[in-house]
Amino acid sequence: MVMLAPSRTSLSNSAAMSVTVKATMTPAGRWWRIYFDSFATRHPGCDVRHRHLDFGNPFGRLRTGEADLAIVWLPVEERDLTVGPVVFTEPVVLAMSATHPLAARVSVSPARWALVWRSAAETCLIRDFAEIVHDLGPLAL
Repeated sequence: MVMLAPSRTSLSNSAAMSVTVKATMTPAGRWWRIYFDSFATRHPGCDVRHRHLDFGNPFGRLRTGEADLAIVWLPVEERDLTVGPVVFTEPVVLAMSATHPLAARVSVSPARWALVWRSAAETCLIRDFAEIVHDLGPLAL
């Protein structure tokens, strides 16, 4: 959860107000109701409004005042924003054909994901380079 730093005090100073929460569309959205209902119980005079977040500009409506909170993916490193608690976590999955060489594995590391190509433009040389990077590991700069 992310909010503008000044909003934190304004939320705690007002009993009767509205709070607009912006969130990206994720499968977790249907479970957010528990947070909204609990907040409404603690602040009975406050109207909680859930709105869709613009994926291309997730912080824009926070900065214009059109939203009080935003539920977004971490990490967030914006100087004018305050990062609140983690609202939900999602597993990361890799989908592929059952005949793909990685499909037989129980798990696939992110480094191996580099070997899952999406375009005919990638050549065997690019794949070989990715394999070398995987084998040697990332550089610590």
